[in-house]
Amino acid sequence: MTSISLSVAKASFAAGLLRPDPTPVSRDELSRFHTLLNTVLLECSPTNVQQCRKWLVSNCVPSSSKTTSLVKYLAAVSASLDDGGSKAAPSSARRRLHILYLLSDALHHLRYHEATSANYKSFSNGIQPHLLELVAHTSASSKGHAKLERRLDDLLAVWERQKLLESGEISRLRERATAAKTSDFPIPTSQTRAAAVKGWGDNQDVPYNLPATHGDPSTPYYDLPAANMMPHIRPNSPRPINISHMKPIQLTRGPADSGLVNTVKDFMEDIDRIFRSPYADEQVQDVDAMGQPLVKDPDTGELVPLDTYYGWSASFCEQMK
Repeated sequence: MTSISLSVAKASFAAGLLRPDPTPVSRDELSRFHTLLNTVLLECSPTNVQQCRKWLVSNCVPSSSKTTSLVKYLAAVSASLDDGGSKAAPSSARRRLHILYLLSDALHHLRYHEATSANYKSFSNGIQPHLLELVAHTSASSKGHAKLERRLDDLLAVWERQKLLESGEISRLRERATAAKTSDFPIPTSQTRAAAVKGWGDNQDVPYNLPATHGDPSTPYYDLPAANMMPHIRPNSPRPINISHMKPIQLTRGPADSGLVNTVKDFMEDIDRIFRSPYADEQVQDVDAMGQPLVKDPDTGELVPLDTYYGWSASFCEQMK
């Protein structure tokens, strides 16, 4: 994940917490969270974890949407970690494990130290869609480090023993952890990020091959790619899509059609153009009402929206308004 992608994830997280759902989180509190999280990543002491967990319980747990924003951001942070920084800092695998320890402490607190189970159920349901990704990154980056592998196994065993998650969910997490260790699971590094930001110009000759399916057959319907809804959409029909019919799209494995290849290349060129914009390396200063990250224009000094390919465009929203 590039630095710009992490900035966008951070901006989206901030926009979610600034909403009055039920009450907005102040910018000072947001800054405090990032400080607390960074402290946990660097030193996963009981005191640091508990301080960060208290913040999460107070500011995210009361809202299911804020819980979702939180775990999405944590997944983005986990994907962005590498070992290219200070040698004094813990390894990326250890820091990914620290994120899981933080979520584990929150689950345990809500399960056994709250007056009701409502917050526990809401929080556990909210984080589960992204736990697979968090565990997979931790497992893949721990490969070859017996101590870290054992700690991840022990953590999943604690979750099962203390019933912090359903047994079926624990089994899926173990399967994903095993798959991440035994396959070529992509772990971002400073080199791969640099290649991603550089663009696709040097990879024009790489063959484009279709997989057997679009979407993982073991993934729940709500985590499948949005395109998996396309076969089930009926124009002007008031009937909702039957979620039991939401399955990965079957494809013919092999070289992709030239028309599809050109469409993908055009799309990636548009994305590359965004990252080559004069604002691509600027630090995000704020977030507007639409959730767009704002950066400072180098010429005028004014805050302007940072172009992204996420969500609706400003022009579309103006048209709808």
